Amino acid sequence: MDCALRNAPHCLMAKGFLIRMFKTLYEPTDEQRRTVTAMASCGVPQQAIASVLQIDPKTLRKHFSSELETAAAKANAKVASTLFAKATSPAMSTPSVTAAIFWLKCRANWRTTDPAEDKEKLGKKEIQRAFAATSERGTDWERLLN
Repeated sequence: MDCALRNAPHCLMAKGFLIRMFKTLYEPTDEQRRTVTAMASCGVPQQAIASVLQIDPKTLRKHFSSELETAAAKANAKVASTLFAKATSPAMSTPSVTAAIFWLKCRANWRTTDPAEDKEKLGKKEIQRAFAATSERGTDWERLLN
């Protein structure tokens, strides 16, 4: 029961028996790093990524922390770049209005105004005045009054 490295972390005494524990070292490959980056950038949960690589989620976080942290940012940058190109491209006969509106809402704090939202800010009298001023629209009275 003699171990030259009795106090070493890989040796353990249990009930008078010397137990040698061998810890396997995990070394990620470049292909695994590319896989983690691709999966994380698409929003795949870490548990699923670890399952695909057949490793524990703790091992995934330990050895692939930089890939997990940067993958989402890289994917967002790529989508934003594509969206910006669609919104501003002079090569397109008509730049994408939807892409431009989305960009402005997200990046320039634009928002669509909701009439119900504006009514909430008004008092009862203001709402009644606004309604009275526009109540003829879309009726026969509109033609007669205007």
